[in-house]
Amino acid sequence: MGSSLKVAVTLHQSEALLSPAIVVVSVNQHGQLPAVLVDPIDRSGRIAQGTWLGGNLGDGTDGTTYAKVR
Repeated sequence: MGSSLKVAVTLHQSEALLSPAIVVVSVNQHGQLPAVLVDPIDRSGRIAQGTWLGGNLGDGTDGTTYAKVR
């Protein structure tokens, strides 16, 4: 079986002064991204601690943005 498709998504911090982080996540067998991320690892290998809820933020209507909820 081949490797699963991975997509870069943006994590938006609740604190306005912090810049967004980019993480790479796998899609499921239907090509959908996870609805929730918990402590994902960013491109630098650091843990983006927290719970992140997927959704549309501002101009990000493609479903590749996540907001920190906890």
